[in-house]
Amino acid sequence: LILELFPASIDRLAPETSHIEGPIPIVLQSLANKDGDLLHELFQKGDGTMSCEFGADQVILVRDEKTKREVIEISGHRALVLTVLEAKGMEFTDCLIYNFFASSPFGKDWRTLYGIVEPHTSSNVQPAAT
Repeated sequence: LILELFPASIDRLAPETSHIEGPIPIVLQSLANKDGDLLHELFQKGDGTMSCEFGADQVILVRDEKTKREVIEISGHRALVLTVLEAKGMEFTDCLIYNFFASSPFGKDWRTLYGIVEPHTSSNVQPAAT
């Protein structure tokens, strides 16, 4: 975005590459359940019992402390939940980034930025069938 709006402000660098191949990100969308929420689908069975456990190499990343408390309540402390700031410098095998744009104070203004960036980028991220 900075390169598009302010091209003379920063140096244009080559895209990052790695010697190690890895999977591309997967976008998960909530299934249609009574709450319509992915976390409820992951952590609560229809009978109210918990159904999913996260391991030590997995994390749920959230934008702020309020969302963190909500996720911990839904997951029943069965997942490591960190804000982006708390996770800085840490590495995890699996990261679920939960409602990052939905919980943003910018609200729908993100769509404006996306409209600017979308024509100039090619995304490899494809929604996964759930």
